[in-house]
Amino acid sequence: MTWTKLGDEFLPAAAELTDAEYRTHVEALIWSSWRLLDLQLPKADVRRFAESPDAAAAITGLVTKGWWEDRGNIWYIGLRWPEWQQTRDVVTKRKVYLTDAKRRSRAHQKGDHSLCRAACGKSTDASTVDPGRDGSVFSAPQGAEKNSVPASTVDRSGARRRRKADDKPTPAAPSVDEITHGARCGHGELAGRCALCRYEIPADADEPLRRTS
Repeated sequence: MTWTKLGDEFLPAAAELTDAEYRTHVEALIWSSWRLLDLQLPKADVRRFAESPDAAAAITGLVTKGWWEDRGNIWYIGLRWPEWQQTRDVVTKRKVYLTDAKRRSRAHQKGDHSLCRAACGKSTDASTVDPGRDGSVFSAPQGAEKNSVPASTVDRSGARRRRKADDKPTPAAPSVDEITHGARCGHGELAGRCALCRYEIPADADEPLRRTS
């Protein structure tokens, strides 16, 4: 499935277009995305997607107003915000990636982990390849350790869940001398064993350690 994108800037800019021009331009964008034409429409295709009865006049207006450009047998419709639409190369790479991911998922569910990535936990392949919206590919180094990605774990479905790091200080173990002689903190607990003191929570009465024996 492909997508046709219109940014917020499109609405005020398109105010100069007639209804027929507006409709024909949007239909052309959708046709280009669907057919992966990279905003270059063969002129013969216009009759296949243009539903406006004034399509011919609309195209003339779009060219005059700087929205379309006549390139011989091609109408180039990317004079305004061509970066909004994904290119054929990006869509093709994404399609290949999703097909490969589906094949790995089906094999994983059958117990075959030869195609699995590092997230599976049963594969030696630590690479992850996922083309972004711009077609770029992100990969982890081959042969990386499975725990090279910090603070992550895997649930039964194989999805990666981010685990929050515990930023609380590690409590110090109580000394033998403190426990032996019964030293207590301001909360009334044995020194070194008070959870409130460990996290620096002050006592109701701010008093130093006292001995009960």
